[in-house]
Amino acid sequence: MSKTPSLLGRLLGGDWAEGVVTHQSSEGMDRFLRRLASVAEGADEISRAGLRAEAIAVLKASAIPSPSRLVDAALHTKALGSVRGRPRGHSFQLQSPEAWPEAVAGCELLDDLVRTFGRFVVVGGEARDAIALWLLHTHAFEAAYVSPILALTSPEKRCGKTTALTLLHALANRPLMAANITSAALFRTIEACHPTLLLDEADTYVRGNPELRGVINSGHTRASAFVIRTVGEDYEPQMFSTWAPRAIACIGTLPGTITDRSVVVHMRRRMRAEPAERLRVDKLSELEPLRRKAWRWAQDHFGELRVCDPAIPPSLNDRAADNWRPLLAIAETAGGAWPERARQAALQMGGQGQEGEGAPNIQLLSDISQAFDELELDKLSSHQLVNHLVAREDRPWQE
Repeated sequence: MSKTPSLLGRLLGGDWAEGVVTHQSSEGMDRFLRRLASVAEGADEISRAGLRAEAIAVLKASAIPSPSRLVDAALHTKALGSVRGRPRGHSFQLQSPEAWPEAVAGCELLDDLVRTFGRFVVVGGEARDAIALWLLHTHAFEAAYVSPILALTSPEKRCGKTTALTLLHALANRPLMAANITSAALFRTIEACHPTLLLDEADTYVRGNPELRGVINSGHTRASAFVIRTVGEDYEPQMFSTWAPRAIACIGTLPGTITDRSVVVHMRRRMRAEPAERLRVDKLSELEPLRRKAWRWAQDHFGELRVCDPAIPPSLNDRAADNWRPLLAIAETAGGAWPERARQAALQMGGQGQEGEGAPNIQLLSDISQAFDELELDKLSSHQLVNHLVAREDRPWQE
């Protein structure tokens, strides 16, 4: 055994080594850690830091695996905000809603969700259907094997993206909204809280952050929705889940790899002749019954959704088919007119960002042609053309 550390010895007393940790004594380790926690409770933060370092040394000397994790658990140490004077956040808890007391008709529920979004957000009919299906997907998420991102994009500000996210926050299961997030915070939050992530202002922190994009992309398929990081002073490798519903709002376009995994809703500013109610954030509690109904329907039909194999429009490519399969399964299970409505939405929206009309090479040729028309010229230098293309905030050419 190593020499008794002075601070640890003073605080634990002369018999601090009684039942000290060995390879063979889990009881001794438990007594040691509990006594450590007891004496550290009244210590100042400098003493606690010293206690932590010396206790880790004791466990290392006894060849105990992961000593820092054991000591941190005993001291309830937090990596952030544990020292006075440093910025502190606040913890949060997420809960699923209380289930509606009666069975819910899926087709009527989806109709109600479409009407609710139509009251406050101006988007096309297929887009409203897609949003309603994705919202119900957040409640039935664990029945799916693929989870498409809901991408809300616009060419400029004030197009209703934040309003749409606010409605999703009021109606989704376990919602968590953020206007910025790091890759580490993303996968640690998903592992700890299993949220529906609603990420606003993504144009300010996603495009130039390949690591964050990789973590967001990894959550597309259940089987691969993990990242691996080393943790603690012993660099122990651990897996963190990235499996969670994700909605992302941004000005302009999202990076291609994210768009490829998304159901994309293009938003624009409301015209004066288009009616839309102003969303009152102090009245959002009025939407809680609709959220509870969504949760009840998802629980009642979980088994059906798990095995549902909906008909996929053959014109969709493989990735678009993957994105729409869980949404089409919800429509198929809901019944009524919804299976056909969902397929029409998939046909209208499912090819965006992929082969066909929305593919980057086709889009570039179209924008070059449009540049000649807009500038009313029959000749353009490369410099003029590049400047015109990168000035378009609704296109990815700036990247």
